[in-house]
Amino acid sequence: AFTMKISSSIFLLPTLLSPLFVQAQETIKLSNGVEISSIGLGVGNLQHDLIPTVISEQVVGKKKGEEKLYDLIDTGAASKNEKIISDSLPTGGKTEVITKVWYTHLGYERTKFAVQNSLKELSPTSVQKVHLMIHWPYCRDEIEWMNCEEEEKELTDRRVTRYESPLKNKTGKNAAWKGSWKALEEMYTKNPRIASIGVSNFEIEEMNELLQMATVKPHIYQGSVWALFNAPELIHLLNENGVTFQTFGVMSTIFNSLQHFHNARYHLERISLDLTRQMPEGEYGVTWPKLILKWISQAFDGKVGVVTRTSTLEHAKENSPKSIAKVPNLTPIQLVEVEEVLHSVVNGQDTPDVDELMKDAPLNVKFVNRLPKGRKIDVFWVHPESKEHTLVSEGIESDHMSEIDAYVGHSFFAVASDGSIFDFMVNRDHFHGGKQAEFIIGGRDGEL
Repeated sequence: AFTMKISSSIFLLPTLLSPLFVQAQETIKLSNGVEISSIGLGVGNLQHDLIPTVISEQVVGKKKGEEKLYDLIDTGAASKNEKIISDSLPTGGKTEVITKVWYTHLGYERTKFAVQNSLKELSPTSVQKVHLMIHWPYCRDEIEWMNCEEEEKELTDRRVTRYESPLKNKTGKNAAWKGSWKALEEMYTKNPRIASIGVSNFEIEEMNELLQMATVKPHIYQGSVWALFNAPELIHLLNENGVTFQTFGVMSTIFNSLQHFHNARYHLERISLDLTRQMPEGEYGVTWPKLILKWISQAFDGKVGVVTRTSTLEHAKENSPKSIAKVPNLTPIQLVEVEEVLHSVVNGQDTPDVDELMKDAPLNVKFVNRLPKGRKIDVFWVHPESKEHTLVSEGIESDHMSEIDAYVGHSFFAVASDGSIFDFMVNRDHFHGGKQAEFIIGGRDGEL
């Protein structure tokens, strides 16, 4: 499951009352048991003459002392760079490649030809495992850059054009993409080089149709970062069916907007600096991209993959799976803050100022034991409706403290080892404009 671990609107009690120890994972296990890198390097839109250098520096790590940064490359047949990628990788390497069938090659026979060609271009001597996808369910006339009729007319290979154009069956019972999926299923079951199959840019209606007809369910779904925040029904459907979500456009979507949003930049910079202070000496600091990639991994419990791209070695190092795994875990408060920032930015809005952003977020509360030596305390949270008690901190020694995250309005009580009871109600006044408060137990009957 890759539902978001935290949300300002759907926070769950266990998340609030215990620290988050979700470590960013370098791999994600697909539903078929195959492990795939959590962050892939996208080269689909990269200039062809740059690809050998980018792969040499960022994937292979040919320079002396350089470690391999990426185990997964993402592209598509439409980019016409599969052979360049293959030729740039060393013989016998472990790098895997995601490639995609373009909408001109939809339909059972056309897709079989396209896949065979991709497997040939991605030589088995350098690319042992390939992940195959349908790039689009059909060519969409409403998308300005798609030239449906023109691209069909430009096809000259009779091994392709002898079969019916996918433009004749875009949707419905006989939609061309359904034949494509049958071809992928068939080739996946017969060819061990094909590690997984999936789709990209499918709407929820098409995903429902696919899941109903599939004998092999898609292992991966590629979708834009917009869907993470705005397509909960699609996310739920993928989650229910064990389909791994892999998002793209993270940096381009967010960074293109950040220049216009002062508050969003402030929040990301503030949290990045806080995490940087926690990094071991000698490690890279936490930049905005690293913060965002860490948030995706942690908020979705390490179940959402990312395809990112860069042409600079420095950025490739910063955003690699190994680098993100070293970033300290965000606190529950920081997870909420980053979620609110990204949700706003992805939807073309700036975030509120700090106080407005945090008014419904959890706040940090310290319980300090000032009772005489030898008297330990246990702290319990009181459910607002059932009034049931949940132990949230146990055995706090005298002159020691315990920290938890709580909402304004939450009730707690502390029980000392001698049976004394102290009651607390969290309210906004306790924080004096900040995000942290202390309850002193044994000072003045549990009051601040």
